[in-house]
Amino acid sequence: SALRAAQRIDDRIGQAYSHRSLSCVFIELGQLADAERHSRAALDLFDEAGNLVAMAALRLNLGIIAERRGALHEGVRHTERAYELYRAIGQRLGQATALNNLGWLHGRLGDHKAALDHCRRALAILERLGDRKALAAISDSLGAVYSDTSERERAWACYRRGILLCRKTGDRFAEASTYVSLGDCHDRTGNPTRAQRAWRRALTILDDLDHDGAADLRRRLQATPVPDRDRANATGAPGLARARRRPTSRRFRVSHR
Repeated sequence: SALRAAQRIDDRIGQAYSHRSLSCVFIELGQLADAERHSRAALDLFDEAGNLVAMAALRLNLGIIAERRGALHEGVRHTERAYELYRAIGQRLGQATALNNLGWLHGRLGDHKAALDHCRRALAILERLGDRKALAAISDSLGAVYSDTSERERAWACYRRGILLCRKTGDRFAEASTYVSLGDCHDRTGNPTRAQRAWRRALTILDDLDHDGAADLRRRLQATPVPDRDRANATGAPGLARARRRPTSRRFRVSHR
């Protein structure tokens, strides 16, 4: 409705903001073609207006869309451009968000050294800013990288920190998502009991939220064999890892700013 109204009165800035809002909604819905169409329309209009902050936010969103399409290198290019724009205008939270997303992308690409470098740079900025939601996101990203590099103690610590930060901000969906990541990490490192415990905590939250993701997680729990007493008491000796699931990109931050 806002977009149609802005078009009727030829309000190009109003159209830009409407396109950007629609792009964020379509990203959350997983309708990537519509998300990209609205993102690019908004980017062109904000470029015309010289609004660098909005252009940077849209580059972040285009990076997320590319990542979800599996176009990881394209995602890196968009996100690097977002970082350059945020740095040019001195927007520190935007820089940290872009670095976090770059860390996640490089992790997906298997470049764990670059992933850690970007995540740690983001963390250094966020520790100074004190943005709890962003700190929760970077904790989750670091947990993923440490899980990939088999540094399980560090991964667990990062996930636990992320969960505590999510509780402080009241972001229950992010808390559930981090519990899923923690469960995946336990599962990969031979701790089936801990994995199920984390997944069940996530499921409780998703059920409370009446979220569609609850059904998928419930099916996963039902398909996972319940460990016997010996495995339940195991200290976590590595076992046969399951095939790794495709990451969900929850730690990516869609920019509504």
